[in-house]
Amino acid sequence: EDVFESIESIGEATGRAREAVALVDSLRGAIAAVRGDPPARRWRTMIVVSRTPGTVRDVFVAGRGTYLGELLATAGGTNVFEDALAKYPEPGAEEVLHRNPELIIEVVPLGKDARAETGLARAAWGTLPGLEAAARGNVYSIAGDHLLVPGPRLGEALADIARVLREAR
Repeated sequence: EDVFESIESIGEATGRAREAVALVDSLRGAIAAVRGDPPARRWRTMIVVSRTPGTVRDVFVAGRGTYLGELLATAGGTNVFEDALAKYPEPGAEEVLHRNPELIIEVVPLGKDARAETGLARAAWGTLPGLEAAARGNVYSIAGDHLLVPGPRLGEALADIARVLREAR
């Protein structure tokens, strides 16, 4: 709702209220479409916003009350860090193994090759023995800033997360 209010406020301030309302309606439609086509199951998911490349060190994940956490819930996933005290906790390997996500989604910068990054991420997370997401091959990267900045590309971000939830096995 905050995104919608911001879009409408900007539309009013710039004399483009009609376009803003149309955009909000379009985004609400995108949300309804994703909710109408839920994944086969609610995957226990960890969304990684940062980590040291090639390792599972210096990991930061989306926790409760974050834009990414809200997108994940809307798309039909369960955030394994929903109960974390910090919005973007920095879990160690032991904590990740304890929460044992079935699916890991990594957000990578715009311009990166998501397929190549997925391969690198799978290799890195595969170093943690017993990690369910790695064992299942459920480690995916999504490239782009649309996942980090709430705004008019919310529909695209939501669709990308929903796609990964449906592709997971």
